[in-house]
Amino acid sequence: MRRSSHVLLAFVLALASLEASPAFAQKYYMPVKPIKSTAEAEAAFSKGEELRMKRSPECMKYYDKALKLDPKFIEPLFAEAVVYRDRGQFKEAIKCLDRGIAIDKRLFQLYENRAYCYTQLHNWAMAERDFTTLIKAIPDNQRALRDRAQVYRHMGRPDLASRDQAALNKSKERQRAREEDESAPSVDEISQYIKHFPQDRRLYLQRALTHKKQEEFRSAILDFNKVLSMVQQKGGSSLNYNLDQIYYDRAYCHNKVGDTKLAIQDYSSILKMDPDAEEAFLYRGNCYAKLGMWNEAVSDYTKSIANDKEPTATVYLARAVAYEKLGKKDLAKQDNLKAKQFSSPATAQ
Repeated sequence: MRRSSHVLLAFVLALASLEASPAFAQKYYMPVKPIKSTAEAEAAFSKGEELRMKRSPECMKYYDKALKLDPKFIEPLFAEAVVYRDRGQFKEAIKCLDRGIAIDKRLFQLYENRAYCYTQLHNWAMAERDFTTLIKAIPDNQRALRDRAQVYRHMGRPDLASRDQAALNKSKERQRAREEDESAPSVDEISQYIKHFPQDRRLYLQRALTHKKQEEFRSAILDFNKVLSMVQQKGGSSLNYNLDQIYYDRAYCHNKVGDTKLAIQDYSSILKMDPDAEEAFLYRGNCYAKLGMWNEAVSDYTKSIANDKEPTATVYLARAVAYEKLGKKDLAKQDNLKAKQFSSPATAQ
């Protein structure tokens, strides 16, 4: 089926901003070449990109050359910031990002990266400012909500962290509803796009999510594997989707096909990225319980409770079962009593 080019562009933009509304995607998404520069400046930038892909420090010389030719050319500024960021030179990265934002305040990648650099410097107030800018632009920005919640915890504001966590949970619910939209492209349509854009990992992600929605779990796992492989290689197009959510989605599929041990590996990967992820502890605990590994299950349920500001009945009931299996009747009774304090248990994977 032939489609006009503007339909293809709209589809790719939507994939590029899975966390955002369509209006936000059009207004704030940074395309491949958002600002035209002189031919000489673009040539210098392209040479710098070629060297960066080869991990050559010489790339900075060409980015500097491009900026001397055109001081308002944002892309070499952003590229320099990324190089500094990856080297751990966060203050230098922030200077580049400040310059970029002064040129164009709409490019949300600049705020995202600057916020990350501030967190690495433990400058929580400045990180909170940038995450707030992102959330004001798009309230459903799940990554910004999650990260700002972490910042608030470091700032000693658990009340604000809980507020962001609640907003994040609602955003995920809305996202699940959007995924059920029947107007979404079919697997066959996405596969056709992949033929034209084989390095666009967003397309593999979209196909994986479509397979998951259609309960084609093994096919979904193959596409999630492809996405994560491309992320690890740092190749292909940008991926505006929470990396931890990919592991959650793949773990869900692993559970559905009975690969409990692989699901445990995915939840463990999440916990390496976010050691305080209470949901990952809960779901991994459920996996251990399926395997009869009751001590491990108790340990994970306990960590889930410790990291969750508002634990639900689900985790206490699950831990009570584990305690029963271990013969710890008194502890099981205590957890069953705690569970009665809650009226609406959360749904577990």
